[in-house]
Amino acid sequence: GEEPGSRQRAGHGGRRRSRPGGDRSRAGTVDHERAAAGERSCREQGGHRQPGEEPRPVERSLHAEGDDQERQRYQADPLVTRPALAVYRCDARGGLAHTGFDRTLDDLAKAARLFGIAVFAQKNAYTCGALGWFTGRLAALGLVSIAATNGPAMLAGSGSIRPVYCTNPLSFAAPAAGGPPLVIDQASSATAFVNIRAAAREGKAIPRDWALDSSGNPTTDPVTAMQGALTAFGGSRGANIALMVEVLSAGLTGANWSLDARPWFDPDTARPLRLVRGTHFDALDAASRRALFAAEFRIGAESNRVGFRLEGPRLALSAPLESVSEPLAAGTLQLPPGGQPIALMAEHPTVGGYPRIGHVAAIDLARLAQRRPGDPVRFAPIGLDDAQTRYLERERELARLLDTIATRLNA
Repeated sequence: GEEPGSRQRAGHGGRRRSRPGGDRSRAGTVDHERAAAGERSCREQGGHRQPGEEPRPVERSLHAEGDDQERQRYQADPLVTRPALAVYRCDARGGLAHTGFDRTLDDLAKAARLFGIAVFAQKNAYTCGALGWFTGRLAALGLVSIAATNGPAMLAGSGSIRPVYCTNPLSFAAPAAGGPPLVIDQASSATAFVNIRAAAREGKAIPRDWALDSSGNPTTDPVTAMQGALTAFGGSRGANIALMVEVLSAGLTGANWSLDARPWFDPDTARPLRLVRGTHFDALDAASRRALFAAEFRIGAESNRVGFRLEGPRLALSAPLESVSEPLAAGTLQLPPGGQPIALMAEHPTVGGYPRIGHVAAIDLARLAQRRPGDPVRFAPIGLDDAQTRYLERERELARLLDTIATRLNA
């Protein structure tokens, strides 16, 4: 994915004027993004997909997160212009990267065949997924293609200790006689950020050449690495490729430089997560009840998909509590004997006996899941009825969106 960044690619495309209310190309973007997400694992595993190898399907989940950002991304109507005969420029207007590309597909292919080369340059796109998905489509039409894209800064440049570039992938594809096209899709970084995040959650060390700490020193600690920067593959040579990708994807298109792009994760970590008081909230002593909603906690290094350990003020019960094991849900805030709360996540146990002092509202659970070790967490109280109402409103909106997509796909 990509926060308002851009891409430049040569090959083919087609251009249809955008229409108010959207069209089938936007509806099909959901399936396109799922395919692109499936191919993302290709880049994380080395970047080369063998001819005939199909991408692993990945289901995309939609999160409204209490605001209109997700709907705006799907409803954004890209503006495609043609400043030169073989150049197509797209402003995605904050929407998905695939929509404008689809609309430009046919005309871009014609231009490439007529002039020998054609360029599709895009800015302000929200998500790109796997870059090889775009070049693969070009190669499937018999065209050699190359593509580049950037995003939020997380990769140190040559000689730098601070993030300057995104992972800045570069993809190349070419048709193959008698078979599927050859597709190469690789990042400029030594590894994908998700691999470092996974290591942090599993408590595993990472190779020393993957990342730097905040002081610019190589590190094997994934938590420290997430506060620092990724390193380029092959040292300065990989950093040079990242620079080239940066110029192509931002300098050529007028899109954001990586340093100016918004971060991948929830940037508003100061905004509290809404918390419903749990069954045992009133069993906390007075100071702990106040601290739960007034103090700042941080995601602990030992956090994982089972639960996020929250480091902060020690919470305590007013008196020993006799409790039995009861069913648990994602978002439940438990209080173990040590006094440091645990927020249960996707792979939580089904039952447990620790006091349940709160429940993260479902509409904010995705925001919590995006937090990294070391990130701050604050809570704000919300009533159960209010939390349920907001959740149902989001589900109804998503259901309407999916119905609209299905109708347009079947039109």
